[in-house]
Amino acid sequence: MLILWALGSCKPLRHIRIVKDNMLRIPLRFFAIILFASTLFTPALFAQSSLEKLQILKPPPGAKVAIVSFEDFQCPDCGHAHPLLVEMAKKYDIPLVRHDFPLPQHPYAMEAAIINRYLESKDPKIASEYRDAVYANQPQFGETDDVAFRNWVTQWTASKGVPLPFVIDPTGKFAAEVHADQDLGRRINIDHTPTIYIVTSNRSTEPFVEVVNRDQLSQMIEDAKQAASESPAPTARRAARKK
Repeated sequence: MLILWALGSCKPLRHIRIVKDNMLRIPLRFFAIILFASTLFTPALFAQSSLEKLQILKPPPGAKVAIVSFEDFQCPDCGHAHPLLVEMAKKYDIPLVRHDFPLPQHPYAMEAAIINRYLESKDPKIASEYRDAVYANQPQFGETDDVAFRNWVTQWTASKGVPLPFVIDPTGKFAAEVHADQDLGRRINIDHTPTIYIVTSNRSTEPFVEVVNRDQLSQMIEDAKQAASESPAPTARRAARKK
């Protein structure tokens, strides 16, 4: 199980272990009670989750379609998905909205996200190059040691003319922004990275679809753009109501 997660999307290892341990400890006679309780609470929880998604998963102002991605800088599959997301956003001229979702088992993921916020505050172009470089260089950092990452990022930022200060986030502002992204993800039950959605401004159809098979990403974007183009303009809807 753990090997499969390492090869595919990244999921909190602690969550997997806790679920496994708890399942072993629950006596068989309680499963019927648990199953019955789930039928009572699942519909309400699902409705709440759907409402949260409607509020969170939407294009930026002025856009009809966008890609939304929850990512972890140390997640190998995020690194694999990154070039494709950039390519599709450019090809279809749609925004690529990224949210940080560093997982606890990745020692440099949080630090990498904070550094990215710092670089964005200095030069968004360099921050974009930084993301490309971190994902491209993931193999040399290793899975459990953050020293290699720190050595690399110190040299890389210096080479770009933006050397890192001794204290990158003295007020905690950048860390708070990352935590805010994590909170958004938890509100819509994100539990692995990358989690990718195609979102539209068209509320008359399903306004967000999770990308499970990235081979279908291009077609999903085309479908979303078609649905968005068929959505009536707000002024037209208001005029129809007046009649």
